[in-house]
Amino acid sequence: MNEYPEIYPHSAAIARQNGELDQFRESNSINRDCVKAIDAAIRDNNYKLYHYDLQVAAKSVIDEYGAERVQTMLAHAVREMDWDGRFSDNNKEWAKNFEIPKFEQSGFVAQTHPAILDGFIKQVRGAVVEKEVQPVKPIETSVEYKYYSVMRPVDIGTIPREPKPDKIDNFDWRIPVEDGKFSAWGAITYKQPLTEKQVDDYELRPASTNPRERVSVLDSLKDKKDIASTPMPEKKTADKPNPER
Repeated sequence: MNEYPEIYPHSAAIARQNGELDQFRESNSINRDCVKAIDAAIRDNNYKLYHYDLQVAAKSVIDEYGAERVQTMLAHAVREMDWDGRFSDNNKEWAKNFEIPKFEQSGFVAQTHPAILDGFIKQVRGAVVEKEVQPVKPIETSVEYKYYSVMRPVDIGTIPREPKPDKIDNFDWRIPVEDGKFSAWGAITYKQPLTEKQVDDYELRPASTNPRERVSVLDSLKDKKDIASTPMPEKKTADKPNPER
């Protein structure tokens, strides 16, 4: 990844007042290049009847411009086209989390078809979360603990970092789950359970299929086995009265 400066956060007027026009212009130039790179990466990874390898495209742009700038420019595109129903509700909610400077000129919005850009955004978000959280390698066990994110899309800071998730699934919209009992933005699967505090702090909801009291049952069986194998203490017999007394 190239060592680009951070995105300049202020307008041209403030940059002029602070004597920072050079930083402002350099940041805008890099931002435009980043947007062009997004369009080019999607176009260059197009093959066989318009099938797009969006995962490869997403990682290539992140490697070049960094996750913060790529996400900011994508969030700007979504917010500029918030009216477009081809962007998922999930990505629209995600885009609201960014502090985006006011771009006073053109060239900062990707020209890729919104439906394809929506899928590209999902791949970028997945790549960023995967890099940040670094899911553990699958453990040789079939036990899984699933938790639903019911208040917001799954992103960095919205789920516990420890234990590390085994799988993250962001839905395109807030959809009904658990046979329609409630709705969620996404699901996170772990190889071990979260604590009640983690569930409460991150406003998650456990899946009804999660193993329940597995350890308690095993410990209970173990205790019963230990009790059964322990010899019973001998009963003390009461002294019989001496008839000669």
